[in-house]
Amino acid sequence: MLIRVFVLMLVVLAVGPFAAVSARAQQADYSGVYDTTGAAANGMRYSGVTDVARNPDGSYAVEQSVGGQMLHGTGYDEGKQGLRVVFPEFGLEAIYVRQPDGRLEGVWGNIGGPFDSTETLIPR
Repeated sequence: MLIRVFVLMLVVLAVGPFAAVSARAQQADYSGVYDTTGAAANGMRYSGVTDVARNPDGSYAVEQSVGGQMLHGTGYDEGKQGLRVVFPEFGLEAIYVRQPDGRLEGVWGNIGGPFDSTETLIPR
């Protein structure tokens, strides 16, 4: 029994680091500069530019210049759910899903929802 536990521990220690690297390698990389267009829930249309930079910890620094305002946010890779970005200074949150052509289709609204506005980020 003790030998079986020892062997299992060796396997876990040997495979563990590779599993962590593999999981990180599977995450999408959303970094880049995007032309941005959107429509707020009230029908107002806007355009601008969004810059997404990956941080060393895997999160993203997001700077968005739209409608004459600069928004600073933090993004998180949510796997199949896409990229979730929180803009705390404005109390906003967005979720973007990468499309086959590389653009990000998103919905946004107040933190916690409802997400009743739309936005498209097109890579430059």
